[in-house]
Amino acid sequence: MHFFIALYYLYTNTTACAAANTKQQQQQQQQQQQQQKQQYLVLLLLLLQHQHEHEQQQQQQQQQQQQQQQKQRNKREAQIPQQQQQQQQQQQQQQQQQQQQQQQQQQQQQQQQQQQQQQQQQQYGGCSCAAPR
Repeated sequence: MHFFIALYYLYTNTTACAAANTKQQQQQQQQQQQQQKQQYLVLLLLLLQHQHEHEQQQQQQQQQQQQQQQKQRNKREAQIPQQQQQQQQQQQQQQQQQQQQQQQQQQQQQQQQQQQQQQQQQQYGGCSCAAPR
């Protein structure tokens, strides 16, 4: 009888131990799963942060490119009126040159007229004024 009682206590003790062990194993598994979840979440957060930083860098680069393009546009637009002024000045200079050429042509015509007068004077005997008596 004592043997059976001892056997019963031994059995209940081992089952209790086994139950406790399985509980411990379950708890350990749960802890491991939680740790894995936490690690996964940390990795996910790091990934998201990295992606966000990358997007910020891209945005900054785009902004810089847009600013540079705007500066170049502004420069070109500022140069346009200067070019127009230069063209106008060149046109004015050309007009002045044309006027000078016209004046030179007029002077040449006057010289030709003077030459013709001289030739006429030579034909009529030298002097156009009345000879002294």
